[in-house]
Amino acid sequence: MTTEIPVVTPGAPVEYTCPGEDHSISRSVHLSRLAAFFPACRNCLHCDDTGGLAEQTVDRLARTRRRVARPTLFTSEGVRGIHRNELTRVDADRLVAALAWLCWQDQPRSLPAGDGPHVGPVVVVGHDARPAARDLVAGVLAALVRSGCRALEIGRVSDPCFRFAVDHLQADAGVRVTGAGCGQAWTGLDAVAAQGQPLSRGGLERWETRTREGHSRPTRQAGQRRSFQATGVYEANLKRHFSPTRPLSICLAVPSGAQADTLERLFSGLPWTLEQVEGPDQTLAERVTKRTIARGADLGLVCYDDGARVRACDETGTPVTDQALATLLATRLLAEHPGRPVILNRGHAGESDSMIRRLGGRPRQAAGDSRSETWQAMYDHDAILGLGSEGTIWFRETVPTCDALLVIGHLLQTIDRQDQPLSQLIARSH
Repeated sequence: MTTEIPVVTPGAPVEYTCPGEDHSISRSVHLSRLAAFFPACRNCLHCDDTGGLAEQTVDRLARTRRRVARPTLFTSEGVRGIHRNELTRVDADRLVAALAWLCWQDQPRSLPAGDGPHVGPVVVVGHDARPAARDLVAGVLAALVRSGCRALEIGRVSDPCFRFAVDHLQADAGVRVTGAGCGQAWTGLDAVAAQGQPLSRGGLERWETRTREGHSRPTRQAGQRRSFQATGVYEANLKRHFSPTRPLSICLAVPSGAQADTLERLFSGLPWTLEQVEGPDQTLAERVTKRTIARGADLGLVCYDDGARVRACDETGTPVTDQALATLLATRLLAEHPGRPVILNRGHAGESDSMIRRLGGRPRQAAGDSRSETWQAMYDHDAILGLGSEGTIWFRETVPTCDALLVIGHLLQTIDRQDQPLSQLIARSH
């Protein structure tokens, strides 16, 4: 985290200034912030000036300062940190400035017409529904404009919609502010390259190195900002996967946000009845199972905040395994596209390999388990389907994509076209 530690001259009156702020505060405010465990206090020069604070508060402050900071905010698929404690607007600015520099380096160096400046990279910017997101978006946009990029704001969107927009707008890259996969106090940055290819491992290492080692400003020419409504185009592309021929009843749990809003609009006017299930995240699957049985629904579904994973149960409340779900979808897609490649990561070797061959597909192995490696294997082999890590399922749309709504659409159409309950379809597919 970026902080500035004030310097005190011996003999001078004590002046309290919180790290990261440029204005002084009174001692009473300093003590009240210490008592409230204000995040910046851990890096304060006067953190030992505890005045008359309670002994247990002083002890807890000392233990907090002894905690070892994480060596890096970079994970295997992006950047994650606790908002304000580890990841601030200033940090987002610094991180995205390094990413913008890399975008400039990767641009073809064709000479501009006349004496005009090079046209900067196009970078799509989106965010999730968390309250912290807008704070970091301000830092992201500031860095992109200062670096001479053309920033396209698409607002609050799901991760699949964000990646769709990067490809649709033919952008050079994209940055989405999200804390997906972490608690509500967390936030972070996910980045993608052209065509919506996720930035994982090798690409993230390059980004982290440039952030740590520094870089020059790629241009003195300021960039631009404009907005684009990506959600409508994304939903229009999804509608062809939601074409019912008979009524179905679905119990669904989905985090509030862009994906939930999209599902509500997609189901509007359809004979498929959608009943939302709410409750604590830890009990959602159990609640969906119970509601599915009680309502006599055709199936139950649970979506997650990454926008990719789906868990299902049949009409009896029995969980649908990842392998069973993959078999159902592979059966449908390979019947329509016989002989097409299907990508398997290392966790799907063996049983999935023989299943794909039995259905007439050609199994191909991804180089690794990261999202970027699965995307690249799908792209290189022109695969119709991909079975990724943690039960994720990839589809070949315009470009490879991993989208929970596509899983739901294909699964519902599989049930819709058959005059059998889901449990029997699964039993028949084995």
